[in-house]
Order: sequence, then C-alpha cells, then structure tokens
Amino acid sequence: MSNDNNPTDDGDLHGTHVAGTIGAKGNDGSALPGHLDVQLMILKFSMPRAVGTTTNARRAIQYATDKGAHIINASWGGTGGGHC
Repeated sequence: MSNDNNPTDDGDLHGTHVAGTIGAKGNDGSALPGHLDVQLMILKFSMPRAVGTTTNARRAIQYATDKGAHIINASWGGTGGGHC
C-alpha cells in the first residue's frame, strides 16, 4: 500500500483492464461494451512483491464506502490462470 494518489498498475495491468471495461463509454457505436455515466475510484491495497493483507483490504473497502461508493469490484487476482 503506497498511500498516494497514483492509480497506475504496478504489475500485470489487470486493474487497468478491468477499469477500462467498466468505464468504457456505452452505446457509442464502438466494439467495446461499457456502462453509462460511471465514476471510478481506484484503490490498491497490495503490490506485486508485497502480499495484500486482510486488514488493508478492509481499510480499502471502508475508505470506498466512506467516500460514497455504491458498487465495489473486488478484483484481487490470485495464482490461477483466470483471476478477475
């Protein structure tokens, strides 16, 4: 957890991919599906060489809900091939 405002992925770019899919503009005639009128709050609680803890996961979720998040995508990954 870096406690900064840098949303850049530190590893496999999975978070960037997921955020791009969710935040893509919908009904714009492109091949990308998307949702209409979303705001994204990017939070990281683990880094590629530092395992995220349950405590930091809880802190991230609490921060998001305190700031008004209504939906949370808990895309925490894993060692399996198809993590989301």
